Amino acid sequence: MLALSSAIGPFAGQNWGAGKCDRVAEALRFSYAVCAFWAAILGLFFWFAAEPIVGVFSQDEKVIGAATTYLTIVPLSIWGYGVVIISAGAFNALGRSHYGLGLYLVRTALLYVPLSFIAAQFATSDAVFYAIAVANAVAGIAVGSFALYWLSHHTAPQPAAA
Repeated sequence: MLALSSAIGPFAGQNWGAGKCDRVAEALRFSYAVCAFWAAILGLFFWFAAEPIVGVFSQDEKVIGAATTYLTIVPLSIWGYGVVIISAGAFNALGRSHYGLGLYLVRTALLYVPLSFIAAQFATSDAVFYAIAVANAVAGIAVGSFALYWLSHHTAPQPAAA
């Protein structure tokens, strides 16, 4: 997902500059699908392998329990984080860096931190992991929808005549 967020910038910028907005939207949709596929693979892998992997790093039952719970909940939602970082990278390339920053802030300041804080105050430690997963998923849906909506309602500036 980090590689996609790095690669989307040049691709989006070049196609936006050439007036090919549809290719930018297509690239985002494809990247979002890759994020979902990767999250499913990670989720499946950690569903079976989390406890043995964590056991290599700690013998403490509490640590093993907490880390295993984290690894069986959060990776399934990591697609949402991928959507955020890819969308932010695309907006940065389109000269809309304030949107890129805003997308990160939506996930972090409006969702991730408050939901995690509330879960930590009023529920079990496992609830924090669910709060992280919800923040990732809600951010992914909101940000991905915004990015695709924005692209469908804006046209790229026309290239300057030589």
